[in-house]
Amino acid sequence: AVKPGSGLKTAVQTLEPIVAQYPKRADVQIGFAQLLARTGQGDLACRRAAAASAAVPNDHERLGEAADVCWQAGNMGEARSMLEKYLKKHPNDSYVLLIFGRVEERLGRRASALDALVRAMKQPASDERIAFNAGELAADLGDAPKTEAYFKRYVEMLRAQSEDIDLTRLEVWLRLGNAALMQKSPERAAEYYAELRGGPFAVDARIREALALTDAGRPEDALKALREGREELKLDAPALMSAESKLLMDSMISGLTDIVEAYGKAVALMQQAAQTYPTEPEVLYDAAMVEMDSGLRTEAEKHLRALMTVNPQHVQGANALGYLLTEDNRDLKFARELLERAYRAEPLNPYILDSMGWLNFREGRYRAAAEFTTASLKRLWDIEVAGHLVEIYAAQGKKTEALRTLHELARQGGDDAKALVDQLAARWKLSELPIKTAQ
Repeated sequence: AVKPGSGLKTAVQTLEPIVAQYPKRADVQIGFAQLLARTGQGDLACRRAAAASAAVPNDHERLGEAADVCWQAGNMGEARSMLEKYLKKHPNDSYVLLIFGRVEERLGRRASALDALVRAMKQPASDERIAFNAGELAADLGDAPKTEAYFKRYVEMLRAQSEDIDLTRLEVWLRLGNAALMQKSPERAAEYYAELRGGPFAVDARIREALALTDAGRPEDALKALREGREELKLDAPALMSAESKLLMDSMISGLTDIVEAYGKAVALMQQAAQTYPTEPEVLYDAAMVEMDSGLRTEAEKHLRALMTVNPQHVQGANALGYLLTEDNRDLKFARELLERAYRAEPLNPYILDSMGWLNFREGRYRAAAEFTTASLKRLWDIEVAGHLVEIYAAQGKKTEALRTLHELARQGGDDAKALVDQLAARWKLSELPIKTAQ
C-alpha cells in the first residue's frame, strides 16, 4: 500500500535540486515551502518561507504568502511577527493590514483586528480585492455596518471598471443581505438578495428575499418573488415550490387570507409539485409534511411511501412514515423497520428517539419506551413528547412518576399544554393522586 503523502514527498525530492537553482526567486522558494508544509514539514516550511519573504522586504504579496505558510504550519507567532515587522516600515499598506487583522481576529484579539481593518480602509482602495477582503473581515468580526459598507464599495469598484460587467451572479449580494438583516433592515436585505439572479446561489437568494419580504410585512411580494423565481430558475423549481408552501402555512403571513384557505393553497401547490417531480425526494417529503399539518394523513402516507421507494435511506421520511404508522397502531412491523433504519442513521436525533419510544409503547415494551422517550426529552424538551412519557409511565402502573411528569408538562408547557394535561389526567385518572418530590 502507498502511504498518504508519499507522492508529495517524492515531488519534494525531485524538485529540491531544481528549486536550489533559483535562490533569489521568492515566488519559487515560497511555492516550494507550501509543498513542504503539505508533507508535514511545517517548521522547515515556515523557515524557508520567512527567509524568502525577507529577501524581498517590500513585496507584500510574498509576505502574505509566507505568513500563510507559517500560520498553516501552526507557527502563529512567526506569522504575526513577520506582519508586524513589515507594518512598522509600511504602516499604511492596506493589503498587509487586512492580513494582520485576520490573524488578530483568529487569535481572539478583536479590538486589534478592528483597528487594523479601519486603518486599512482609510486608504483609497486601488484594488477591489481590498474592499472584498475588508468586507469578509468585518463580517467575521460581527460588525454589520462595516460589512455592508465595504462590500458595497467592492460592488461599486467592479461597476466602475465597466458598465457591461455582469454582477447578477455574485455571492456578495447574499453577504450584503445578511449584513442588512443583522441591522434589522429586511427591506434593504430583500433589495440586495433581489440583485442575485443567476448562478449556483440564485435559488438561495430567492428564498432569502422572500423571507426578508415576509419579515418586512410584505407577504404578497414574498410569494411573488418565489413564483417569479420558478420561471427564471426552472431547475430549482422544486425547492422554490417547497419554500412557497412553507410561507403559505407560516403563521406570520396567515393574514394574507384565512388560515384554511392558506393551508389549502399550500397543499394544492405541493401536490402539484409531487405530481410534476415524482422522483424528487424533498418534494415528496415536503408534500407529505404539508398534508400532515392539514390533517390529510392518507395523502401524506401515499407520498411518504413513494419517497421510501425513491430513496429508502431518506432519514426524515423513514421517521415520518414510521411515526405515522405507529400513531395509527398499524403495520408496526414495517414501522419498526423504518424507525430502526432512521435510528441507525441518527441515533441522537430527538424526534427519532421519540418515535422509537412511541413504537415500543405500542408494542408493549414499556421499559424501552421510557428509555427512548426520556432520552428524547433530555435532548429537546417538547410538549407532545412529555405527554408520551406520561402515558408510558401510566401504562406501566407507575402513576407517581406519571403524575410528576404531568406536573412538569403543565409547568413547562403553560397554556399551550393545558388541553393535553387535562386530557391525560382524565384518561389515566391522575388528578386525584398526590405528587411526590424527587428524592
